[in-house]
Amino acid sequence: MMKNRFLFFQFLFLLIIPLNLFPEWFLVNGKYNEEWRVEVTSEIKTKNHNIVTILDFFDPINYSNMMNAQEITALSSTIKGEKYVLNKIISEDSELNRFIIKFLDKDYFFINKSYKIKTQLSLNYSSYDSFYQPKNNPENPFLRFYEDIPEEFIKTIEELVKNKKKNSDVVLSIYSWIKNYFIFSLKTESSAIKEVYKKKEANLEEILNIWIYALRVAKIPARIIHGYSLPFSLILKENKNKFIFTYPHGLYHWIEFYFDGIGWIPLDPFNDTLFFVPHNLIRKTNSFYFNSNQDKIYVYPKYPKDMSFSHSVFSEKTKSEEKLTIQAVLGSENLLITPPLVSEEKPTKKNVFFNEFFPSEFGVFSNPLKIDMEVTEKEPLSQKLYFEKTKKGYSVTLPLYFLEINQFGEFWLELQVQGKTYKSFSLKPNFSRISIEYTPVTFVFPELIHFKDEVILTLKVKNISAVFWYGVIGNPTGDSHDTFKSENEYYHVDMCYKFNFF
Repeated sequence: MMKNRFLFFQFLFLLIIPLNLFPEWFLVNGKYNEEWRVEVTSEIKTKNHNIVTILDFFDPINYSNMMNAQEITALSSTIKGEKYVLNKIISEDSELNRFIIKFLDKDYFFINKSYKIKTQLSLNYSSYDSFYQPKNNPENPFLRFYEDIPEEFIKTIEELVKNKKKNSDVVLSIYSWIKNYFIFSLKTESSAIKEVYKKKEANLEEILNIWIYALRVAKIPARIIHGYSLPFSLILKENKNKFIFTYPHGLYHWIEFYFDGIGWIPLDPFNDTLFFVPHNLIRKTNSFYFNSNQDKIYVYPKYPKDMSFSHSVFSEKTKSEEKLTIQAVLGSENLLITPPLVSEEKPTKKNVFFNEFFPSEFGVFSNPLKIDMEVTEKEPLSQKLYFEKTKKGYSVTLPLYFLEINQFGEFWLELQVQGKTYKSFSLKPNFSRISIEYTPVTFVFPELIHFKDEVILTLKVKNISAVFWYGVIGNPTGDSHDTFKSENEYYHVDMCYKFNFF
């Protein structure tokens, strides 16, 4: 009874906090049940015979804690192509189908499996304000270090959490430290944590490893989840503003940590949903550290140059979710969502602006955080930046792809700099062929531009059904309101660009 009364006064405290003009930290309530029919496919193609390929195909797995649950029901499956040997390896945390394929006669191997996924989410109460009780069990594999951790890293985390009394305070303090210490990178090659800590720059794999080791230093069991993301938009409305958290299509990864009395709790360090994830994220397995082999195939004796491997997940339609209601809005330096909780921590994030935020590879599967942001004639898309020092240039390059070849269409880039609007020369999508891969497109301006202070890039099109601009989910650059389609519609995404300064 006393616990319920205490929670009531916590919620009352949250409700009387005034809403900010530009809210940052959403505390949300709500519950829903959803069912998805999901198709997962893997396809291998090669004309090089006399090779052996091992494909690890993970079935999605059930999951539940006090707030989240996913129930998986396997439906149909289709396998075509070369002959194979199948070994099923089932454990408490994964269901692995290991296909051993020898390419002799045919040039492909294809597998498609369908599932019904029932998801339940309930965020109607808070259990995250329990006392912080570090775990000192060296035998727990989710508390171990699997590589050398810098001594400074360990001391920093220990100092960060030593006076924390609640679990939520520990997690939020680590969240702020990671956001402020490391700059997010689009590089594809990964390094050991010693090198990452030294350079203060981290890609997807490195960010995930930093998170689990920081939590383990704090004596909180942690693991990395390898899973899938279905295309999805989590939409929150506050006054006249709409905030859209978008999710990509394909492989996806996030964090889980363990609290007594609740179980494994998810955290998405990229899209900034803490203590829960939306129902479009589906688990396939977990690991003690980032295991890139779970997203690859093995080829013996060597990988042929002509071999292609694709792995994808599909649903019957793209969904959006507006059932979660805002219970309170707190000030923060980064846009994030949590269930209702009371914390002494105020999440922070420094604003970082780059001359270039551009993918190193344009492959369809090279970046699980990639989001294809659609630009139409009625809905142009803008990215806001900021330059402290004056820089000069004539052109800007964006990664784009097109769905049509149209001799009547045109597209251009507009820049707003110090109250003046500059328009680039128009371009036409009259390419020789359509490609689903992104292409660097350079927009040239008729005059020299002095970039200083706030700069807004707006991509516009005319007589074209759509152009897609390469984005990265979350807020890796700039502030939390720097990507928008209209004055009051903000996307939790950052668009890629490259300024060609001289």
